[in-house]
Amino acid sequence: MKMPPLQNRAAILLFFLFLWAVLIAAYLFYYSIIASDIYIERGNAIAKRTGNIHAKSGKIIDKYGKLLAWSEIKIDLFVNERPEFLFYRNKLESRIAILFVDFKFPDDDAPICLQKNLTPMDQVYLYPLVKRFPEVIFKERRQRKYISEKLKPELKAIEKNNWKTLNGKDGIFEVMADKRGKWIPKTWREKIKAIDGKDLSLNITIEEFEQQAEKK
Repeated sequence: MKMPPLQNRAAILLFFLFLWAVLIAAYLFYYSIIASDIYIERGNAIAKRTGNIHAKSGKIIDKYGKLLAWSEIKIDLFVNERPEFLFYRNKLESRIAILFVDFKFPDDDAPICLQKNLTPMDQVYLYPLVKRFPEVIFKERRQRKYISEKLKPELKAIEKNNWKTLNGKDGIFEVMADKRGKWIPKTWREKIKAIDGKDLSLNITIEEFEQQAEKK
């Protein structure tokens, strides 16, 4: 059997190379131009995270501006979820065992509070743990405070009757996260702005308020 002439073989080879190049170009064009929005949307759905921006509740003050009820921000340390891979899970649990000697993980994978009411010094000390393990987070909590336990029931009743004024409306943020849930720097953005509650000023002094509470 005779082989085709060299020129014919070269032409056939060039034809298949050209065909291969056209197919590659068409493939790249499809996925980079036509289908790019679909895959970007799918990728965002996997990597995008949303959360609440907590609105600040309004204060209750007497006629001279003295605080009767207000909110304070408290920071707690949580293990939001356990790592899926056993290697990372063991590393996390070993590190926590060093920092929190008496702590024992429960059998389930529910979120766990490691420590409440962290001081600024606590946060600095624990920051390397949070930075290394995205499953460990600082969680903000707003705690309502009252001028005294004696007046607390009366103040809570006022809050109940004026919740529309005092309560704000939470906002929403959006952030991109990697496969382990760690936030990607410079991707956080405010989607819906939080609206803080308004302060409520009573028309009586704290002394008059105490007298009214004693009569009830």
